[in-house]
Amino acid sequence: MTQLQEAYYQIQIQNRSEQQLENRLLYGFYPDVINQNRKVYFYDNGIRNMIIGNFNQLDLRLDKRALWENFLVSERRKQNFYKNTFSKMYFWRTKQQQEIDFVEENSGNISGFEFKWINKKTKFPQKFMEAYKAKGIVIDRTNFSDVVI
Repeated sequence: MTQLQEAYYQIQIQNRSEQQLENRLLYGFYPDVINQNRKVYFYDNGIRNMIIGNFNQLDLRLDKRALWENFLVSERRKQNFYKNTFSKMYFWRTKQQQEIDFVEENSGNISGFEFKWINKKTKFPQKFMEAYKAKGIVIDRTNFSDVVI
């Protein structure tokens, strides 16, 4: 098996809101929530870099945010696996482009994560927070170890 084939099998696909977290937003409550797309993450950013052919230093990269998000999602997934925390993982976006980068549901508790490369004030979409009674968490370079370690 070639390296590219091996990389392909390590791709992690995160379905969009997996039936909107058990159909809570379907059936007309929020018809503007998109539920047909996916986000693709890699278990290893090195594989991602190989596929797109970019190994430049971070300060020269235009995809810092995508690298950061991929790193946090993959490390969170690994942490949950190692700790036997079987959380369901989603992301959330509306047709109006309101988005939550990463949504985790564990034992009925829902957390929405926003990943920021630069620490800045973040407002979570009210529609998401109210519909899911979610906890909003902003992750940046100063506090990321709280979520992945």
